[in-house]
Amino acid sequence: MLLKAFITLDGMGRGLDPEFDMVAAAQPFLRRLMLERFSPVHLAHFARGNLMAGAGLMSRLPEDLRRLLADAQQGNLSFGIEVRKLDHLMNRFDKTITRMNLGILIAALIMGSSIVMTVVGGDLPVGLGFFAIAGFFGAVGGGLWLMWSILRGSKD
Repeated sequence: MLLKAFITLDGMGRGLDPEFDMVAAAQPFLRRLMLERFSPVHLAHFARGNLMAGAGLMSRLPEDLRRLLADAQQGNLSFGIEVRKLDHLMNRFDKTITRMNLGILIAALIMGSSIVMTVVGGDLPVGLGFFAIAGFFGAVGGGLWLMWSILRGSKD
């Protein structure tokens, strides 16, 4: 973004004055910024802050190690591992298993409806043809929903 801003400023400067040199114009400001940022006073202040933080860490280190060893000896030490990408993988695996189960259910509906259609007669009040047609419509609806789910899920 900074480079884009400099290029834009250079273009505007050259549009107003063809002799404009962005590097020459920015050089005194950049030189002053570099001298401030890397001055001995600034570097000493930065080093002092880091040394103070390191000294604080070193002063707490023996007590922290003593507590760690005591916990290990008492069996109170435990470790946890967090795998960040595993949740996403498990969700995709769950969706895949659900779709496979739905596909098996649809295939069973089609097979069952086909078998029921071949049976003649029946003692049911509604008739076996109704169950066969209902099974086929259920299979078609489930198949369409499964296709829509797969197509929608492929965009994730």
